[in-house]
Amino acid sequence: MIKDKKKWYNLGIKLTAEHRFVDAQKAYLIALSLDRTYKKAWNNLGILFYHQEQLDQARDAFKQALRIDPAYAEARNNLHITYLRAKHSE
Repeated sequence: MIKDKKKWYNLGIKLTAEHRFVDAQKAYLIALSLDRTYKKAWNNLGILFYHQEQLDQARDAFKQALRIDPAYAEARNNLHITYLRAKHSE
């Protein structure tokens, strides 16, 4: 298995662009197994969950990215959007 988190992360991006969301999720999870502090992988995993209507999992992923870097604006914005969508869905 490839031990380079960035290669798995980049593969996740590629698979997402190809709408291969299950495979993209696996790629991000492998990247995170190599580095649990990889905030970009947490954020992209959250985006995948969001687009699959798994809003609780999306929130958890965005929150994890923010635990790693509280100033990570992209994750904070995505978390806010997820909260708004969940509230609108009620």
